[in-house]
Amino acid sequence: MANFGKPNTNSSQFVITTVECLHLDGTNVVFGQVLKGLSVVGEMENVADDDGRTSKPIVIAHCGELNAGENWGFCDNDETPDKLPPFPADWERYESDFTHEEKLSVLRVIKESGNYFYRAGEYVKSARKYKKVTRYFNFFKDHTMNEEEKKSLDAFQLVNLTNLAATELKLKDFNDVRFSANAAIKLDANNSKAYYRRGLANLELKNYEMALDDLKIANSLVPGNKVILKEFERAKKYLLDYRAIEKENYKRMFN
Repeated sequence: MANFGKPNTNSSQFVITTVECLHLDGTNVVFGQVLKGLSVVGEMENVADDDGRTSKPIVIAHCGELNAGENWGFCDNDETPDKLPPFPADWERYESDFTHEEKLSVLRVIKESGNYFYRAGEYVKSARKYKKVTRYFNFFKDHTMNEEEKKSLDAFQLVNLTNLAATELKLKDFNDVRFSANAAIKLDANNSKAYYRRGLANLELKNYEMALDDLKIANSLVPGNKVILKEFERAKKYLLDYRAIEKENYKRMFN
């Protein structure tokens, strides 16, 4: 608990450390540890720089004090059938063995919950579910030795990643769309949906040449698709307009 160097003040903070801290020397000490939800701390760390600035908002909601013996309540508790914790590390079955069908069944329940929220237009909740699928996919794949079963899990995750990219497009998280699409393409280099959605994200990010490349590949995989062709023409127009503006700017520089 830090107080900015002012003893007996109320301006205190609890600090959670995730790496070795040399200043914990007996005067500065650790007096507790994270028992549940350590993966949430890791997720927060992923969007923060060394100075504590975050690239996305981090919000503490529905917080409070747990009484002795009170349930942690660390599982999802929405209207969908998915009641698992957001992170496999907090699951009571974390150390258990699973059949391949059990793994797929767990993934299906979470993914269908994501689909439910997507259809309802609740894209933040939908994205959370699809990201949750990815965590459980990684957990199951790390504990899978059979190559055919790994391929089956990969095929499931491929659909999940394209769903996630579609949701992130709705949320206008265009860099996240590219990340999800890249992961999908790594699993299947011929997935037209991944190229199409990455192309749309690049278009919104004004990466016009990259957008054209992605949409061209998407069209080659699904020839004549009117939706893809429409976006391809839009990207081509934006690129031509951009080049015309750049050309005019260069002219002014040397006049």
